[in-house]
Amino acid sequence: MPTPAGYAVASRGIVPPTAPMKLIIGPAWNEEEMAAWLGRLTTRAFSQHQRLGGSRFVFVGDWPFNQTELADLLPPSCEHSIGFVSKGWTPTHVVIGQEGGLEGKLDLCMEAAGASTRFVPQEGFLDDLLFGHDWWTAEIDALNDACDHYPGLAYVRTQSTEFNFSWPSVAAQPVPEPRGADERFRADETPLFKLGYNVSGLDRNQRWVVLQRIVDQRQMPLVDVVGTIASHCRTRRRQHGGETKYSQALSKWEEDLRRLKDKYYKGPPYPFTWPTTGS
Repeated sequence: MPTPAGYAVASRGIVPPTAPMKLIIGPAWNEEEMAAWLGRLTTRAFSQHQRLGGSRFVFVGDWPFNQTELADLLPPSCEHSIGFVSKGWTPTHVVIGQEGGLEGKLDLCMEAAGASTRFVPQEGFLDDLLFGHDWWTAEIDALNDACDHYPGLAYVRTQSTEFNFSWPSVAAQPVPEPRGADERFRADETPLFKLGYNVSGLDRNQRWVVLQRIVDQRQMPLVDVVGTIASHCRTRRRQHGGETKYSQALSKWEEDLRRLKDKYYKGPPYPFTWPTTGS
């Protein structure tokens, strides 16, 4: 039999032409790049543990994600329940899916809610967990837009007054007449003040001792501490002549924020965006 063109004859018969073969296992990767990537993931995971440690999550409803799989993403320092509120719990976060018929479960969540409980859609939960974007306090437009796609979230918004809690608003709230340079009247209402922080009765060193104790002992998450102080700054600056009228308090708040940022906030990929203090 004639040998086909391009083929060779061997003792075992006709052998096809030899062609180079490549075994592709996956994209090529550099050890240093892989180590850096794993380091970023580890840093983000540790930051989640610090920020969310001790938080209590309730997952209500599936879609677009499975609520059990979402719960598996939480740091081990968090507690969670799926579809119900554990007895005696005050949840810090209620994560709502798109499926319908959740009103009864959400009623129980609203009854158990505390002053700082957040109600967010599943996308809001992931945005907060992965990137530190808190839809309840900082991404309110996204929160309201999500109500168009999450019947349960829309239900919570309509029932907030009945259950005696405030749905977030992007509008500046009216501020009562202050009783001092730092508007102590309103500062008295915040959890941060109740833990001992204020700028009227404490000097620089005393404030720093209080702030370190609050963060180090996880009495409040760092994101809530700096968010409260930044909110004080923005509220005062919104007032007519506020920059001048509250200059001393603003200077102290800004200084405390700088010190907190220098010690605790490591920058990207830290899981929340540092708040602004402008009007």
